[in-house]
Amino acid sequence: TLAVTGASSDISGSVLTSVENITLASNLNATMTIAQNALVTTASGDNTLTLSDTGAVTGRSQIETYVLADAGGSTFTQVAGNTSVVSGSANDTIVTNATDATRDALTIDLTSGGTDIVLIQNTAIGNTGATTNQGLGARLIDWDGGGSPADSNATTLNGTIALWDGSAGTNYVTINGFGAGNAGDKITYLNGSTDVLVGGFADNVSLTTNNLSGLAVNSVIEIQSTFQINDGTNLGAVATMLDQLNGVQDGNYYVVIYDGTDPDSNAWIYAATATEGDGFDFADTNGATNGYDTDTVELIGFIDSIGADTLTSQNFI
Repeated sequence: TLAVTGASSDISGSVLTSVENITLASNLNATMTIAQNALVTTASGDNTLTLSDTGAVTGRSQIETYVLADAGGSTFTQVAGNTSVVSGSANDTIVTNATDATRDALTIDLTSGGTDIVLIQNTAIGNTGATTNQGLGARLIDWDGGGSPADSNATTLNGTIALWDGSAGTNYVTINGFGAGNAGDKITYLNGSTDVLVGGFADNVSLTTNNLSGLAVNSVIEIQSTFQINDGTNLGAVATMLDQLNGVQDGNYYVVIYDGTDPDSNAWIYAATATEGDGFDFADTNGATNGYDTDTVELIGFIDSIGADTLTSQNFI
């Protein structure tokens, strides 16, 4: 363990080949830069950086775990190599990396308290035509092997599911200790680097009695936990559930699906796009003569042990 107790402390010449923990005090901006730079070429193994001051911190790839300070609140931005962030007891903001594999490696621990915000970045969501990503996992599907205009979903939902490789679009950030409810923690979705304004919140939506025709684009759709999913990474099963939603207008949405009905159930968060005026059918039923059906669904987040039907509109900003 190496403690840096002053803003002018210089540890750049220290031998840090097996550092497990660094504690910073006093001036975060000065000591953070010194400590991280010292680790750039020398760090090995699993390194943890514990902050005792608050501020804006961008991770370094050689430091796997960051522990944020308790007082004041910090903003942490993930880079490749960062795999764990532990919030402090104040109100922190944690920003995931936009690259799928990097976001997938991150676990966020919010159990220390405070009202925290998790900004889930993604490279992109949705489609504008045949040259962008479509289908399950928001990936390009050339379903007939002939290129455009078949670069879209297949002619049936089952056909689109059959084309999915089973792994595309299943990269997600894991969040532990998330506080549900109106006074709880918050999630913001970022399309690239742009904040997305949440249009509304459809609460406890039943797949058998629903009409979402009045729901604004960019809304959150919370599926009632009685319609649960066993494996949230199975996007074919997710698409089959979304296909039962009625009245969804074209646009981007965020979908919450629980994997149980008890207080220990988990929540899976998806980014999804409806196109061609027919909701989430994931099927180009009109054929090549009438454009492209490019409905998408992509897994972006997993909230551990949040409890069934507990998330509210106030948890999404």
